[in-house]
Amino acid sequence: MFDGRAHAARAVLVDGIPGAAWAPGGRPRTAFAFTIEDDAMVEIEVVSDPEQLAALRVTFPDAG
Repeated sequence: MFDGRAHAARAVLVDGIPGAAWAPGGRPRTAFAFTIEDDAMVEIEVVSDPEQLAALRVTFPDAG
């Protein structure tokens, strides 16, 4: 799904919203929450501040 430097990124839910997280070693370092309207991504919120990340609920779906 992700290439190059983003190889540690995974599809996730960020506070229940579709998104992605860059999570080397399974620990989120950056979260991307996507706003989708009419089947189009219209906004991406990027969070990389450690305090803000700690306040987010980042859910990694099961790989299986």
